[in-house]
Amino acid sequence: MKTSRLFWGLFLLTIGVLVLLDKTGVFVAHWNVAWKFWPVALIFWGIALLVGGKVIRLVAAAVAAMVLGFVLVSLFNMTWFDGECCNAPITQTQEMDESFDPSIKQATFSMESGAGSFSIGDTTSQLIHVKSESSFGTYRLERNQDAEGVRVSLELNGKQTAWPPGRMRNLVQVNLNPAPVWDVRLDVGATKLNCDLQAFRVNRLQVDAGAASIHLTLGDRQPETTVDIDAGASSIVLRVPSSAGCEVHLDAPMSSKKLPGFTREGKGRYVTDNFESAAQKVHVSLDAGVSSIKVERF
Repeated sequence: MKTSRLFWGLFLLTIGVLVLLDKTGVFVAHWNVAWKFWPVALIFWGIALLVGGKVIRLVAAAVAAMVLGFVLVSLFNMTWFDGECCNAPITQTQEMDESFDPSIKQATFSMESGAGSFSIGDTTSQLIHVKSESSFGTYRLERNQDAEGVRVSLELNGKQTAWPPGRMRNLVQVNLNPAPVWDVRLDVGATKLNCDLQAFRVNRLQVDAGAASIHLTLGDRQPETTVDIDAGASSIVLRVPSSAGCEVHLDAPMSSKKLPGFTREGKGRYVTDNFESAAQKVHVSLDAGVSSIKVERF
């Protein structure tokens, strides 16, 4: 049996079993225990890569897969992503927006936050509308404008220092105006991120995340779009319109990769057959740790 096949099989099996045990109340993986052991996964994966003996490689890969699965389930199981707030600090709800001027042709939205669940998808008649619910502090929405366009930043203030303090909540929903050409920059931590950008003209999308579940969907309204993703141990799904020509540069040697409809051209470069001829082009650069990566056309 191949080491990579054993690793991903046990990794997915561990996640499935732990989620099932959690849902039935038999066993709950707690992050305040699991976070102490995440380096073990790296150590045993390194052993699997370096040691010559097949049996040792398989055992090391198996341990790494199970530890990593336990860590990820404990991370997403806890706290920050569900609706329960028992024994948690006060959750503050905010709604903020910035007005839209039809003269605005170029806009930049940047967000900086810690762990949480974040989404971009719906449109608004304002330039931007933000709704948040957070136990970590309050968000501040700032706007700056010059000859190059409008820049709007969303930042979390007053972050909790006692961590993990029971059940926490950090949810952010962002609505954008579909008229301007957007640059979107997201700097987040352990994240569940869902961005459906089909309604928007996106010039550039940058995502910097830790251990994350990332689901991104691009539209076909902009002739050229650049996507940069830098993530840790993550599950990443990127959806690109089939009418667009797409090239993907991957730096993720320890990751599972699925790119249906792409042809590999050189080390880490994948392209669609219509890349040169398509009127719309999407350029993707993706750097990830031990992750599951899928780039699909729709």
